[in-house]
Amino acid sequence: MKKFFSVLLATIALTCLCACGASNKSEEAKDDEQIEAKQPVRIEVNCNSNLFFSRYDLRILVDDTELGTLDHGTSNAYETELTEGKHTLAIQKRDDASVDGLSEFEVQPEEMVVSCTVACTSSQVEIKDFKAITKAEKELAEREAEEQAKREEEGKQTEATPQTTEEEKALESEESEEHTNTASKPDKNAEQTDVPITTADPTFAAFLTTENTSEISSFVSSHQGRTIEFDGYIANIMHHESYSTRYDFLIYVGDSGSAIGPMFKIEDAGISDLKLSGNVPDSLHEGMNIRIKARLIEYNSVSGLCMIDPEETSLR
Repeated sequence: MKKFFSVLLATIALTCLCACGASNKSEEAKDDEQIEAKQPVRIEVNCNSNLFFSRYDLRILVDDTELGTLDHGTSNAYETELTEGKHTLAIQKRDDASVDGLSEFEVQPEEMVVSCTVACTSSQVEIKDFKAITKAEKELAEREAEEQAKREEEGKQTEATPQTTEEEKALESEESEEHTNTASKPDKNAEQTDVPITTADPTFAAFLTTENTSEISSFVSSHQGRTIEFDGYIANIMHHESYSTRYDFLIYVGDSGSAIGPMFKIEDAGISDLKLSGNVPDSLHEGMNIRIKARLIEYNSVSGLCMIDPEETSLR
């Protein structure tokens, strides 16, 4: 009987020891899992193309683990997961591991993007423009680059983008008053009519398509002071002399990009002088299609421009 109890106690003790061992192993496994937490990493590689020599393909590795290959002169991205801390990117000649390039980077506790450009030479793979940043940092940099490119493109479209802020309205009013006191104005007693000349008039329709300077001069001379109305677009905007809120506008006939018929100029005008109606924009820029009603002032035979004074302008 004593022997039976001894065996029973020994069995219970052994079972407890095994259970404790399994529990410890489970906890150790959890600890290892926490230590080995991995983050998504995107590896972007661009290979410059050589015309003649060293046109070999590449192997892309991180910590001696191959992510894939890259054909010469192409670009590709490779997705992987890496533990936080330092790692090594290796880019090797596909059939000769001795020709390679190495760069170290550190994985942060968030999604990462590693990028670089490589140049293939006979003795090594040169890694250039190497960056290791978080995905959020990359997206922010891309947005800033897009906004900068947009600003530069808008700057190329026009030397002046007239705005209508309250301060500029006040400044425009001051400059307009100064201009009234110093500059000559068109004759207000010139012939006027309540009905503008439109393309329904065959003579005016022909005028808008001719490039013959004699015909243009003749039409302006015989219709000086009359109001004309036509579809055109803003071809150019320039500051008038040293004024900051007064401009010279060059108007072409037709839709943006066309170059037919006479050219019109609105000289020394503020935004309010355009008499904008309908859907008034926050700013004006070159290429805007407009419908303009304006009084014919004169034809300048030197510049080849028909000078006009706006009575109503709207976008179309």
